[in-house]
Amino acid sequence: MKKSLLILVLILLALAIAGGTFWYLKTQSNTVGNNLAGVNDNRAAGGNNLNQNILPSGGNVFANDNFSLTYPVGWRSVPAMTGVSAMIVKGNENITDPEAKKMNFQSYLAVSYDSSEGKTKDEVVEYLKTELRSAIPEAVFSQEKFLTINQRDAYAMEMTFRQSGIDFHVLMIAVWGKGNDLWILSYNTLDSLWQGYTSDFEKMTQSFIVK
Repeated sequence: MKKSLLILVLILLALAIAGGTFWYLKTQSNTVGNNLAGVNDNRAAGGNNLNQNILPSGGNVFANDNFSLTYPVGWRSVPAMTGVSAMIVKGNENITDPEAKKMNFQSYLAVSYDSSEGKTKDEVVEYLKTELRSAIPEAVFSQEKFLTINQRDAYAMEMTFRQSGIDFHVLMIAVWGKGNDLWILSYNTLDSLWQGYTSDFEKMTQSFIVK
């Protein structure tokens, strides 16, 4: 399994702590809004130049050559940062945590690709946990389980930790594809918002289909 994926996941968490991810997501959300207006103008003129990463096919469906997923109303796809295959963000959140508000926090799902490089599933899981523990010693893992998602083997775990006065709650799911293909779904939100999003996270997870 490549170190790069773990570094990427940890960078996402670090950006969340620093507020960088949320600045990026807010910027991209505005970009999506502008692009949607442009797409509507293009359609009116008979055009058909659509970017799947900006405007998902079927409204609330993100799809590319490797996978597809459906996301609920209130969530939107934004152009993913380098190294990330897809990013889905929550819009118009009711953020009451003062520190999170300062960061312009937005809950999001990031989907990333890596190779298991022949490691067993147990070895992949142990690797993930070891690296995360090393980077975030205060993290608490819970709800760990193996499961099946659309006929693909998967592993899920939750992680909670406190940084910069903010309580974060992360759901990380590893989905095995063909051969050594490995997809990581990382749902990132505030602990105070967690219960309100469990249904949305479950729906998105169960809709994830590896092609």
